[in-house]
Amino acid sequence: MKRASFFGLIILLAVFLFRTSFFLYFSQDDFFRFKMGRANNLTEFLSFFSFKNSQQYGFYRPLTINLYSFFGQKIFGDRYIYYRAFNFGIFIFLIFLVYQIFNHLLKSRSLVFGATFFYSLSAIHLTSLSYLSASEEIIVAFFYFLSIILYLKKKSLAIFVFFLALLSRETAITLPLILFALEFCQDKNFRRLWIYFLTMVIYFSFRVFFHLVPDAAVYEISFSLKNILNNYFWFFSWGLGAPESLVDFVGSGLKLDPRFLILYPPLPRLIFIGLFSELILTMTILVKKVNRINENLKHFLFFIFWFIVTLSPFVFLLNHRFAFYLEIPLFGLAGVLALIVCQNKFIGTVFVIVYFGLALATTSFYTKTYWAINRSMLSKKIFTSLKKQYPVLPKGATINFLVDSQKNSPFGDFSQQAKIALSDCDGPRFVYNDYSLNCYFVQSSDESSDFFPLKIQSFMIKLD
Repeated sequence: MKRASFFGLIILLAVFLFRTSFFLYFSQDDFFRFKMGRANNLTEFLSFFSFKNSQQYGFYRPLTINLYSFFGQKIFGDRYIYYRAFNFGIFIFLIFLVYQIFNHLLKSRSLVFGATFFYSLSAIHLTSLSYLSASEEIIVAFFYFLSIILYLKKKSLAIFVFFLALLSRETAITLPLILFALEFCQDKNFRRLWIYFLTMVIYFSFRVFFHLVPDAAVYEISFSLKNILNNYFWFFSWGLGAPESLVDFVGSGLKLDPRFLILYPPLPRLIFIGLFSELILTMTILVKKVNRINENLKHFLFFIFWFIVTLSPFVFLLNHRFAFYLEIPLFGLAGVLALIVCQNKFIGTVFVIVYFGLALATTSFYTKTYWAINRSMLSKKIFTSLKKQYPVLPKGATINFLVDSQKNSPFGDFSQQAKIALSDCDGPRFVYNDYSLNCYFVQSSDESSDFFPLKIQSFMIKLD
């Protein structure tokens, strides 16, 4: 009954925290992935699993890109709410898997509940739930955790689920290292691991042989120790509850740009109060109960190892870093937090309240500032007007998006933002189911214009 009540509370709080994600339209890479998920015959469908077919974009994620988009279009069509409900359903199963692993590792119910709470109600989940293309992070985490549970139960199916995780996202390649650490902490039956390391080597060899490397201009890599430590710091901060965009307002020496504090007050100040309160409570319990940490030192080190290793595929990136990369690494951070703060009932209770309050402030901040949410809203606004005026377009029509040069978003001119939000012409092609459409995005010089116009050949559409 206690476990059922706990899960019921977690689900209700998760629905409340991440409710914004349920009603967001498609945007940006979502449309590109819908194009990648098109198949007119069995040969094209089977090509989803071809390494050679993936060379053009450098990714090999047939489950979460190609199959997700293919079956999504077949089952859900363009009804975006169904996609959101499906993703949230996977997230709920993910929470249950996380609980199961914590329950295996930590014998104390308060530690298990605390760790599951910290994982489930982290603000970072809104970033992966609000951006449909980031559903791959939730799906790979699902297979990743499921494989661990099956491994712990000595089920042969575990290796197959690991294979599914690799087909979802390449970052699942860290799983054998996590299983090695698990064996080191428990039975030390390392012979069970050979098949996982063999699978990892074969998978890596195929990627090297077929040159499956993402665009270096976007995924620029640096092996600088300063860059690596800086990335770890920010992922740690996001895991505690800081918003992703804070990184853009902090300079060298952790100097804060005061412009951050004037964004939708009082949310920025509440976020800082929450972060500092978490740090103070954590330091307090470390000083008072350091001996209790020693009692769980093996698991404490395991969770730190988990956080470091599962983040390792991302910390070498210079600019391409996002909070939704934390779906798997957050497990380690949640375990560390539980072992520290849940050793004291009073401080643990206060920390839980502060943690949830910070999550609430950060998710509220995300609803107003997060790029995926804003672009989703822009995309929906454009297509609502477009479809209202033009329910049907001639085959192969050309659409000119003309944007008033006097109207700019905080992230740049609206023509560029519209182009990004619609993934160039992939968005209109998906909405009208016509991949022969052509699109142009132009910044208008008409200063008398008082609206955001879209022009289709000789027509204009007003967006209120």
